[in-house]
Amino acid sequence: MTVINTNISSIQAQTAMRATRASTEKAMERLSTGLKLNSAGDDAAGLAISSRMTSQIKGLNMAVKNAQDGISLTQTAEGALGEVQNMLQRMRELSLQAANDTNSGDDRAYLQTELKALSTEIDRVAATTTFNNQKLFSGSDFGSFSGSGTPTSPSTVTLKIQVGSNTGASDKVEITLQETSASVLGIEVAAAGTAATGNELEFDTGANALAAVQAVDAALKNVTNLRSSFGAIQNRLEHTVSNLTNIATNTELARSRIQDADYAQETSNMTRGQILQQAGTAMLAQANKMSQSVMSLLQ
Repeated sequence: MTVINTNISSIQAQTAMRATRASTEKAMERLSTGLKLNSAGDDAAGLAISSRMTSQIKGLNMAVKNAQDGISLTQTAEGALGEVQNMLQRMRELSLQAANDTNSGDDRAYLQTELKALSTEIDRVAATTTFNNQKLFSGSDFGSFSGSGTPTSPSTVTLKIQVGSNTGASDKVEITLQETSASVLGIEVAAAGTAATGNELEFDTGANALAAVQAVDAALKNVTNLRSSFGAIQNRLEHTVSNLTNIATNTELARSRIQDADYAQETSNMTRGQILQQAGTAMLAQANKMSQSVMSLLQ
């Protein structure tokens, strides 16, 4: 049936062209942004899931940074303790040398002077070893480090390193720092030529020199235990970084499958849409010409 008031073919062609234009524009948007999900209308559930994954990824990446900072802290602490250990080894050698009765009083005084210097240097290391302007061995409370620092005794500080994307206890690694001054280690040394007070070490006699050996041995054991604990924590944090990085990578891959555009598919969709638009334009022109054929019936 031929009619004049309503051009059905033209309307159908226009409807098809609108749908084609919408799909083409959507493909172009995805190609421009690289995202399959540009608004909630694209996939409300997918957008919510990808948003949660983004939060998790950001938290994991920050946890990796925190753990790496923790590794740097333990390396700094362990390095300082290594120097303290070397000085203690030298103090032990001096004590054994002073215990030999072939030494004169002056000889022992010279040895005690070096012993005093080493003890003073151990105090300096304890007071000045820092990480990010935080003192590690002074035994003072220095606030927080990606978590909270709380003094558990006058000579220790416990740090909590945030190594997870959440707030649970399992998302933290604790590091205990202990004061390592000469007085805490029990190796304070009296100045040569002066009487020792309290537990100060001195070389005035062979017996006192042997007592100094025992005191230094106890200090060495303490420092060695501390170094071992830092080494264990460092290894743990390195594995933590590896695990967190693996989780973050896999989460990013999962998010990509949800929100990222498939360029091959979207390019194909855009090309298909452009072809259909051209075809639709041609068919719309043909549909509009159909009404003109009615005029031939009236001539």
